[in-house]
Amino acid sequence: MQRLQPLLVASRSMDPTADPPAAALEMQGAKCTNCGAMLPFDEVEAHTAQCEENAPALALHTAGGGESGKEPGEEGRLVHSGGGLSAAEVEARAQAAFEHAEMLREALVVAVDGAQLVLQSPAWGLGDAVAGLLAVTRFTLSFTPSAMAVEALGAAARWLPSVLPQKLSLNCVERVMQSRPWRGATTLQVVTKEKRVFEFAFGAAGDEVCAQVEAAIAAHAFRGPSLVLAFAPHMVRRWEYDVFAEFARMGVTTSAGSSSSTGTHPTLELPMPELPSPTAHLWRLSQANSLFRICATYPPVLGFPASVDDELVTQAARFRSKDRLPALSWLHPRTGAAIVRCAQPLTGLAGRRSPADEQLLNAIKAANPASGTLHILDARPRANALGNSVKGAGYERVANYDSVDLAYMDIGNIHVVRSSMGKLRDLVAEPSSSDPAAQSKWLSTLESTRWLELQRTLLAAVLAVVEFVDRAAESVVVHCSDGWDRTAQMCALAELILDPYYRTLDGFAVLIEKEWCSFGYRFARRAGQLCPDYEDDQRAPIFVQFLDAVWQIMSQAPSAFEFNESLLIAIIDARYSGRYGTFLFDCPRERLDHRVDEVTSSLWAVLFDSARRSRWLNPNYSPDPGVLPVIASLTRLHLWEAYFMRWHPHMRYVASAALSDLDDASPPPDPLG
Repeated sequence: MQRLQPLLVASRSMDPTADPPAAALEMQGAKCTNCGAMLPFDEVEAHTAQCEENAPALALHTAGGGESGKEPGEEGRLVHSGGGLSAAEVEARAQAAFEHAEMLREALVVAVDGAQLVLQSPAWGLGDAVAGLLAVTRFTLSFTPSAMAVEALGAAARWLPSVLPQKLSLNCVERVMQSRPWRGATTLQVVTKEKRVFEFAFGAAGDEVCAQVEAAIAAHAFRGPSLVLAFAPHMVRRWEYDVFAEFARMGVTTSAGSSSSTGTHPTLELPMPELPSPTAHLWRLSQANSLFRICATYPPVLGFPASVDDELVTQAARFRSKDRLPALSWLHPRTGAAIVRCAQPLTGLAGRRSPADEQLLNAIKAANPASGTLHILDARPRANALGNSVKGAGYERVANYDSVDLAYMDIGNIHVVRSSMGKLRDLVAEPSSSDPAAQSKWLSTLESTRWLELQRTLLAAVLAVVEFVDRAAESVVVHCSDGWDRTAQMCALAELILDPYYRTLDGFAVLIEKEWCSFGYRFARRAGQLCPDYEDDQRAPIFVQFLDAVWQIMSQAPSAFEFNESLLIAIIDARYSGRYGTFLFDCPRERLDHRVDEVTSSLWAVLFDSARRSRWLNPNYSPDPGVLPVIASLTRLHLWEAYFMRWHPHMRYVASAALSDLDDASPPPDPLG
């Protein structure tokens, strides 16, 4: 635990982004913010008490001021007291509030005692506000209600955990802004990326404090990518995804070697197949992209038909958006059919052609000798594909290929998903009602969000992949526009239905590492990591939509999965937390540039350690070696209450037990301290 520094004076209004004057840091005293008197520390409390009656404004002090030229938010802390306490007492309360989680190791930036958490709905007997201590560290925000407030609430206090921010990662903050007046004072509103809203008030004279807390949160929520919590110095815990072992499981190998593991970290467990895919010998692994020379957002190791060389695939990449050329995702162990993924072709309005692309797709078809047709499943609505032709991209002209057909899956783009999720978040944030008319309206409003309809469309597309690969024994090529949103969803979900290995704990981690992390899903851009522009139209909950679809499949085959829904919720929470390197940045190259594998911990290493692994296990697990009988019908789809309703008090899903102590496990200390 970091020792609290003695109070140092700041004789001017404290700006969290400004430097304290050197002269002030040398003085062993404090200035009364009510009357302006400079006082020795031992006289501050009594003097402040006398001034409170005449000027009940919040007293502002600074602690741990540090060297001249350093920001108070970096070397010092702002401490506010609204209850007649000295700054030292407030800071001591902050220390006590966070001691159980060692949060002061992350460096306290702001503490405001006597702050009010303004409740969005008073329907649960909590009143319109709760008094307590607001504390912000460099990485987290928490609010601890005062003992008096808890006692006054009586039985209603049991609802408090669902409305309080506790160890909320600042990486989860979407926006922070001064908001509506409340009891004559401006409030500070903090909105998370999951659309939870926390509103704080600081008293009638607290506008200055409000501005300072806002600046402190913004300064630490939206900063450089190498300053997120995952990069804090700590014992790095890794668990490697071995691409060579994963494809060897399907029977696909490379002459360059059999494993990429360095042997320095544990690898995800990969069972070897009893028999490799019958077409495995017709495929090979290539390291032509080892320096990202072919595609900057693809993994270094890629699977291609053995009949094509690296020169041809390099040429073929130039014909696909972002150079994301067709590459192998999965081979069926019985039929030999392949799932291949890529981005849209750059045909344009003129219908440009690429001999290399045509040869590559023809080779993919030929790598499944029993098949007569190669199926291209374009995840987009047809109108969207046609519209992209105007931009120089578009769709395949099937006449240019040998026995290839094309079908559109009509899956909505990121803007459709973002809009639907926003409506759903608004709906579940409303207080529940036992009134039949209100319940009927709730159900109709749920339908109007179109969330379940989006999931039905997605699963229907996934089942098309399953139908071709498993029953028709024909290979498929899946793509959307750039091949990192809907393409990842379709491939990963189809493989989950087809391959029982991905329905195990380790296998599910491999699936996410392969189809999402290694193939360049834009985790940072889609979540707005470290970006203050909350209106950025590239944000979208695509990964959450995928995990919701996983839950829908689990609901239809509850005993076929080794893991439970708590694992899915833990993954979502970790995805937004910034605590693990697994979901940082947008592609393998960016993670390599920032040394993510060297200096951050893997989520899987923490989730699957001996102390936690059992909590994710499904007690009813009965391995099913077959293809899951999933139905894409609205009659079989439901709202994922354990996730979407977990913060709703009457649903009793309070503060995700799934991830309740992951942040307590050796939290990384302050990276700048």
